[in-house]
Amino acid sequence: MNNGPNSLGAYSVKAFVTTFGISRAQLYKEIKSGRLKPYHVGRRCFIAFPDAEDWQRYARETDGLA
Repeated sequence: MNNGPNSLGAYSVKAFVTTFGISRAQLYKEIKSGRLKPYHVGRRCFIAFPDAEDWQRYARETDGLA
């Protein structure tokens, strides 16, 4: 199974944490805080590319994560 960016236009959890260098726990904190909006296909969680780019821009502007 491919865990990288896919034809859905989104990152899987595994691809997101690998690409952006954060832990799964930190990813879920970002989701809980509302800074990232996931969507689900069945039981799988994805982060859309535009949402990931917005989050990355926010993280850079604020010098990291809260």
